[in-house]
Amino acid sequence: MTISNQTDQSWDPAPTLSMVSYCKEMAPNMDLAKVAVLLHLANEPGCTSRYLTEKMDVNQSTISRIVGYLGRGDARSKYGGLGWVSSHPDPEDPRKHRHDLTSAGKAVVIQLLAQPHL
Repeated sequence: MTISNQTDQSWDPAPTLSMVSYCKEMAPNMDLAKVAVLLHLANEPGCTSRYLTEKMDVNQSTISRIVGYLGRGDARSKYGGLGWVSSHPDPEDPRKHRHDLTSAGKAVVIQLLAQPHL
């Protein structure tokens, strides 16, 4: 099955679904949005939460929840985070937060992109 956009280019969802399935093997609560955040952080290290909300077209609370899950954990959850993302205040504006992949997060992205289904 392929989905065509307005320029009549086909998009095959199989690689994307395989990516999510592969990540679910490492972390059961993974979904497409979390995989997208990992890939955005690999492509744009040190990006802000606002950058992620704009690129993914989601609200700030969604990004906070995803970054919490991928990072140190969410205070509302009894489970810790995955440790794949680190967050820190922006040195120029401490109200903003910047996010980076940790070495563990980089290893996950490298493994993900090395999969033959991609």
